[in-house]
Amino acid sequence: MGSIYFKKTSRIFLMFFLIVFTSYYCNAQITYPTPAQAVTRGFGENSLLTVRIVFPSACANPVVTINLGTTNAPGFIEYMPGSIIKIGGTVALNIAQSNISNLASPVFTVSGSPTAGQDIIFTIKRRANCGTAASTKDAIVVSGSCSFSETDPSINTYNLLAPALTITPPAIINNVNVGSSYSRNITITNGGNGCMDTLGFTIKYNNGSLRLDSLKLGTKKLTVFEPPTVDTAYFELVDDDLTADSALCNGEPIVLTEYFTVLKCGAVTTYKTNWFEFGPNVCQTVVATANVTMSSNLPNINISIPTPAAFCPDGNYSIQSVRVINSGAGAAINFKTTYWSSSLGAYYLVATDTSNWVAKDKLGNILGNMIRVPGSAMPSSANLLNSTCIDDPTWFISNVQMTLPNLIIQANDTIYIEYRVYHNNVTCAAEMCHPDYYGWANDDFAISYDNQCGTGTNSKPRVSLYSTGYPRAQYQVQVDPDINAGIPFSMNLNYFTLASVVKSGTGRSYIFIKLPANFTLNGPITSTLTAGYPSTLNSFQSNDTLFIDMLENTNGNGKVTIPLIATCGSGGAKAFKIGHLHWWDSTACTTFPLSLSCQTANTNLHCPSPCPKGGATPVNFQLKRITYGYPDANNDNLPDAFSGTPVLSQLNLKNTLNGDTVLGTWNIKVYPNVEPTDPNFGLNFTNLYIDFPLSKYPVADFTSGLLQYPYKYNPQPNAVVSIYNNGSFVSNCTVTPSIINNIAHYDISSCKATWVTGDSLVVDAKYVIGGYADRAGYAQAFTTAEVYATYAPQATPTTAPIAASTYTCDHFQNYVDILNSYTNHYSYAQQINGCVDRTVSVFTEYSLIDNGAAVKFPYEARLISTPDTVVMRIPPGFDYEVGSAQMLNQGGGTTNVPAVNVTLSGNILKFVGLKSLFLQYGGTKAIQAEYSYHYFYYKVIPTCSSIVGFAGTQRHEVITAGNGLNTPLSYHENYPWGGHNVSDSSATASDAVNYNAPQPIFTGGGTIISNDGTASWNVVLQNGSNTLTAPNSWFYINPTNGITNIVVKEGAT
Repeated sequence: MGSIYFKKTSRIFLMFFLIVFTSYYCNAQITYPTPAQAVTRGFGENSLLTVRIVFPSACANPVVTINLGTTNAPGFIEYMPGSIIKIGGTVALNIAQSNISNLASPVFTVSGSPTAGQDIIFTIKRRANCGTAASTKDAIVVSGSCSFSETDPSINTYNLLAPALTITPPAIINNVNVGSSYSRNITITNGGNGCMDTLGFTIKYNNGSLRLDSLKLGTKKLTVFEPPTVDTAYFELVDDDLTADSALCNGEPIVLTEYFTVLKCGAVTTYKTNWFEFGPNVCQTVVATANVTMSSNLPNINISIPTPAAFCPDGNYSIQSVRVINSGAGAAINFKTTYWSSSLGAYYLVATDTSNWVAKDKLGNILGNMIRVPGSAMPSSANLLNSTCIDDPTWFISNVQMTLPNLIIQANDTIYIEYRVYHNNVTCAAEMCHPDYYGWANDDFAISYDNQCGTGTNSKPRVSLYSTGYPRAQYQVQVDPDINAGIPFSMNLNYFTLASVVKSGTGRSYIFIKLPANFTLNGPITSTLTAGYPSTLNSFQSNDTLFIDMLENTNGNGKVTIPLIATCGSGGAKAFKIGHLHWWDSTACTTFPLSLSCQTANTNLHCPSPCPKGGATPVNFQLKRITYGYPDANNDNLPDAFSGTPVLSQLNLKNTLNGDTVLGTWNIKVYPNVEPTDPNFGLNFTNLYIDFPLSKYPVADFTSGLLQYPYKYNPQPNAVVSIYNNGSFVSNCTVTPSIINNIAHYDISSCKATWVTGDSLVVDAKYVIGGYADRAGYAQAFTTAEVYATYAPQATPTTAPIAASTYTCDHFQNYVDILNSYTNHYSYAQQINGCVDRTVSVFTEYSLIDNGAAVKFPYEARLISTPDTVVMRIPPGFDYEVGSAQMLNQGGGTTNVPAVNVTLSGNILKFVGLKSLFLQYGGTKAIQAEYSYHYFYYKVIPTCSSIVGFAGTQRHEVITAGNGLNTPLSYHENYPWGGHNVSDSSATASDAVNYNAPQPIFTGGGTIISNDGTASWNVVLQNGSNTLTAPNSWFYINPTNGITNIVVKEGAT
C-alpha cells in the first residue's frame, strides 16, 4: 500500500511541475506595442523599435539583448547609443544600456528586481548602413535568472528603404574649340524609396583634356570638397544643397551646371554620383559619360612688333612686345617662337635673357613665364649687365626657341610676348672701342604651332620684326706714315658711310681722335660730307682727345680733313686712335656711350737729330696716283664727259685701282761723313741707291690670270733724277731699276761722280699698281724703301745704315690704298607660267670694295667694266622668242637689245657687242661708276617638249669690256656658279627653272553601236592645273579605218 502511494505522489508532483512551468512561460511576453518603423539606409537616426517585456516571475538581474537585423542579411543595422528610453510599464522598473561594444547587438540591464507580472516598455533608435535586403526584423533575448526571447521571423518585421540614383548626362556639344569655354547640365535623380541627405559627385576629365571652371547648383557655386587633382574634382551636396527639406527623396532631381574650358582634343568626361552609409563607405555609385566633338577649323597665326621699344646701348635693356594674332577660325596649340638677334658688327652685342619672357593676354594679364626649348641656341658669353666674362645659362644671342606649355591661342584672339633685349658694345674684352662698324640690328622670329587637335604643324619662316638703324661708320684713315716736326700735314677720314642714330633732341654723336703728345689741331676741320653737313665742322678738345661734332640722325658720306702739326718733344712712332661716340640720350644713357668703328693710324715723327756719319737721307717721300677717271663735277658717279681731266685738288689720289700709275717722289739730301771714328771719315760718297720692295703677290694668282701684274708696285723704266747743289739745279738723268729678289734697285751713281756736302736730289719714279679684279676689299700698300749712299758699288739691294758700308740718317715711307674690284653673276630660281609669264633673266654686278657709298673716287668717274657679251643657256624644251631680248642697268632703265646683237645656236643664246650701247663706246646708255648692276632678260616659248615641273638650270657667263687701263679691253668673266660654264647641267636650288602650265587630261570610254551604223564616244577634257587657266585649247581627231562624218558636240552625249 505504501509503495503505491509513493508512485501516486510522484506522479502528482510531476504533473504539478509541468503545470507550473507551462504557466510560467505562458505568462512571459515580449511584444511590440507599435510596429517597428522602417529604416532608410544612410539617412536619419530616428527609426524607432518599441518593445514591451512582461516578466512572468521574479527575475534577478535581467539582461536584454537586442539583435538588430537578424533576417535576410540586411547589412549593418546599428543601435544609436544613448537612445533607449523607457516609455511605460511598472514604475519600479528601469532599463539602461550596459554594453554597446557591438552596436548590432546592444545589451541593456533592467533594474528594480522585476516580479511576476511586472512589465517595462521602452524604445530604441536604429540606423541602417549599406545593404541590399528590402526587409528584416530585430530579435529580443532576455537573460539573467530568467531567460526568454522573441525571435519569430514573421513578427514585427520592418522595411529597409534605400535611395536609387540615376544620372542623365548632358548631350554632346558639337564643334568646340580648344581654349573656348562652355557649359552643360547634369541631372541626378533619386528613384529609390529612401531619402538621402548627402550626395557625392565626381567629375573626371581624361588626360587633362578639360579644365573645370566651376560647378553650380542653380546660381550657387559649389565648393570642391577635397583638393582637386589635375583632372578630378569631388563635391559633396548636403542639407539645403539637395532640396528645401534637406533630403533628396523619391522622384526628386537636382540639376548641376558644369562650366568648363577645352584644353585638348579627345575630351571624355566621366561623372560619378554616390550615396553613403553612416561611415565612409559608398552604398551606390552611378557612372555616366559625356563627350564633345571638335571643330575642324584651322588657326592662322601671325606675329609683329607694332610699337618697337627704344633702346639705350649702355648695358641695360628695353622690353619689346611681340603681338601674336590668331586670325583663323580654330585654336592653336604648342605655339613656339624662335628668336634671333643679329647685328652688323662683330662686337656689338644684342642678347636676350630667357628668364624674362612673359606671355600676356590682350588685357595685360600674365598668362605665364615662357621657357626655353632645349636646342641649338647660341649662348652669350658675357653678362651684359655688369660687363663681366661670366657665362650665364639664361643669356642667348640667337636661335632661341621659347614656348609656354599649355598655352592655347584661341580663334580671333591676341596675346603679347614681352622679352628683354640688351644692347651693349661692352663685352669682356679689354678694348672698349671696337674696330668694327655697325649698321643695324634685327630681331628676327620664326614660329610654329599645331592645329588644335595636333593634326598638323604649321611653320612660318624667319622674318625680321624689328630692325633698328644703329650708328655706323665705314671709312678709310689716310695719313702720311712719316711726318716732319713743324711741317703741317693732314689726316683724311674718307667715309663711305657715316650714320648717327640717337634720340632726337638729347642724343649726341662725335668723331673722336686721340692725339699723340705734341700733336695739335692746325686750322679748321673741313668736310665734303653729304646729308647736310657744313663745309667746316665744329670741334672741341678735352685733354688729349679731339671731338668733332656729327649731325645727329643723319647718314652721309664724304671726306673729313683734319689739319695737324707736331712739335718735337720726342720723335719716333706715334699712334692716333680714331673712333665714334654715340650717346643715345645724353641726359639718361650716360653710363656707357656707344663706342664703335675704331681704328688706329700710325705715323713716325721726325725731329732734327745729329747724323755725324752722314749719307743719302730722304727728307720726305710721297706716293700719289697720276692716272684719273672722267670728270664728275657733281659727284654723281656718272661722267660729265668722256674727255678732259677732273679737278685734281678734289680727288683722292691715295686710292688706286689695278692698272693705275702712281708717282713716287723722294726729296733726298746728302750729309757729309764727319764722324772721326768712321774709317771713311771726311770722304765724299761715290754711290747712291734707292731700294724699293715691290710687294709680290702669290705666284699662283698671277699665273692663273687672277692678276695682270705680279707686284702691288710694278716699276716703270726711266725714273727721273733732278740734282741740286745748295738749292741750285745742276742736272737731270734717268735711271731704270733692276729687279732683284722682288726689290726695285735704283743705282743713281751714274748721275754724278761723287756726292758732296750741299748736294740734294729729287727722284720721280713711276709704278703701275697691281690689284685684283675678282674680289672685294682693299689693301694699304705701305712701303719699306731704303735710301743710302756708299763708298763702294752695291750690286744688290740692302739696308741702311750698315757700319762702314751703307750710310743714311733717316727713313721716310708712304703708301697708297689699292682697291680691288669684283664681278658677281647670279641667276635666281625662276618659274615659267604657261604662256603668260615666260621671262627668264640673269644678273651681273660690278663693284669696288664691298660696302658703303660710291665715294672711293670723289669727283671722278672710274668706269671699270662694261658688259659686252652675255652667254646664256635656254632651258631645254623651250624656244627663244625672237625680239624679246632686253637689258636693264642701274640708272639707265630698260633697253631692248637690237636683233643685230643677238645670236642663237641651238640652246645657246648670246647677247653680243653690248658695249656699243653704252655712252663711253658711242652708245646712249649711261653706266654708273664704282658700282653698277645689269639684268639681262629674254622670253621663252613652251614647246611640246616642255615638261611641267623642273625644266633645267639657268647657266650663263659674261665677257666684259674693260677700260683699257684698270682692266684689259676685253676679258672673260667665266664665273657662272662657282666655275661652271653654260654647258654644265648640274642643278642647284638657287638657279633652277621650273615650268608651270595648264595640264590637259583626256578621259573617255565606251563605244555605243546603233542600228543605223553610227557610234558615239563620250570623252572628257580637263585642265589638271589649279593655278593656271587654259584660254586656248585644241582637240584633234585622227580618223582611221574609214571612219567618216565625224561630228563633235560639246556638253552632249
